[in-house]
Amino acid sequence: MKYVEILRISFLEPKMQDQLASCIREIKGQRGLKAIRVYRNASYEYEMSVHLYWDSGSLKPEGSDLARTLIHIFKEYGLTNHSVWKEKAYPSFAMVRPSGSV
Repeated sequence: MKYVEILRISFLEPKMQDQLASCIREIKGQRGLKAIRVYRNASYEYEMSVHLYWDSGSLKPEGSDLARTLIHIFKEYGLTNHSVWKEKAYPSFAMVRPSGSV
């Protein structure tokens, strides 16, 4: 089963973005973790979104230990939100691509 965990963090201090990047670089050996992507809000430079992509048998509704640890660390430095999403497969669903794209 494929899951994505989304951690939204709104920092009160800009230097915490570097701390988040440092924490992300240190993540190793997480069974089932396929990718990590970090996004910055286009309008608010201190708001970040960390997406953890999992391919594992199951993920608890409260999320992974990794995500809960990151939220615990960063909630001290700003507002946080954490959600878990399970991939929904539709048998007849095909990816729609805009014309001219590859």
